[in-house]
Amino acid sequence: MKSNYLDYYKEILSKVSFDSGLFAKELKKARQCLNPVEKQKLYHWLELEGMITKIPLRTNVEV
Repeated sequence: MKSNYLDYYKEILSKVSFDSGLFAKELKKARQCLNPVEKQKLYHWLELEGMITKIPLRTNVEV
């Protein structure tokens, strides 16, 4: 088993990246389990691996 949850979820997400529904489900689990710093590292890794595109930050600006 991996030494921490960040590495664990990186491995899981790389294995399920072929199925978008399963990927979304596992990403949701990761977001619930990881602390804010780990989440940021995970999203950076996902961007580098090309699994997701940059996620825009939510703003309170009305258009």
